Amino acid sequence: MENSNYENIDSKNFRLKNRKNILKKLFVIGLTLIFASVLMLTVGVGMFVSRGNYSQIAIKFSEVCFVLWIPILILGVLITFSSMIIRLIRSPK
Repeated sequence: MENSNYENIDSKNFRLKNRKNILKKLFVIGLTLIFASVLMLTVGVGMFVSRGNYSQIAIKFSEVCFVLWIPILILGVLITFSSMIIRLIRSPK
């Protein structure tokens, strides 16, 4: 009888630690996406104002970076803020 009670407590602790670990990962993923969007904007603008002969791959890469930096930024901000809000809501009081 006592053994099942300890298993229940351990499983609750494991689920709580796992939930906190997932929230940390979501927060880090969101920050990484924000940083990646800044890099994408930099690459896109840098190739937009540059002059010279560049390969077609570099030109297409910069076009894709320039087009996708806003959606990546929005996604990163949403993931970061949602992980922060979930952490605030579910924090022990």
